[in-house]
Amino acid sequence: MTTDSTVISYQTTDGDGKFYLNVKKEGEYLVGVRKMDYSSNFAGPFNFDKQDTLKLEMRVLSAPQTMDAIVVEGKKIFKKLEIEGFYSRQNSRPANFLTREDIYRDGSILPSTLLNSIPTINVYDNGIFSNRSIKYGCQMAIYVDGMEISGFSGVKVDQVVPRSDDIIGIEVYHSLNTPVRFRSTSDGCGVVVIWTNQNIVASN
Repeated sequence: MTTDSTVISYQTTDGDGKFYLNVKKEGEYLVGVRKMDYSSNFAGPFNFDKQDTLKLEMRVLSAPQTMDAIVVEGKKIFKKLEIEGFYSRQNSRPANFLTREDIYRDGSILPSTLLNSIPTINVYDNGIFSNRSIKYGCQMAIYVDGMEISGFSGVKVDQVVPRSDDIIGIEVYHSLNTPVRFRSTSDGCGVVVIWTNQNIVASN
């Protein structure tokens, strides 16, 4: 390089790190070495005449390279929901799906309050769910972790799932698109499927 750092000649070293540069014009020059993951090194300035030959050995020190920050965004996948087919149904069926993020944003403490916030559901004090889209309403089937609890007399969803924080996913079906796995005698009114982060067994 010239003394103002203008590059006039360069060469990639061979496997042993050896190099040869031919300076065609007399003058004052700097010699620099760069290698990825190493610090740069410079020597000189050297005054060259036409017949001069300079033997020069230079060393570089290992140094990490600074890179721009890499931001990776992803959606948390619950293994239980994946195994139970929640995500595949979410992508293929017309229904209301609430994810853990939706539940967190709602802020309801009790599951019954959370479910009552869904526009098409009414939750009554006796634990019965009804479909608001049907004029006179009728009882919806309720599943918790794959087991129907709506058939148990007097069992309320808040008794089976005490807190909304325990819920990781909800599916609400209002039509014949309900998966066969969750169809029951109440299917004409709809089905509510609740998935929790626990292993819950309902009893009457």
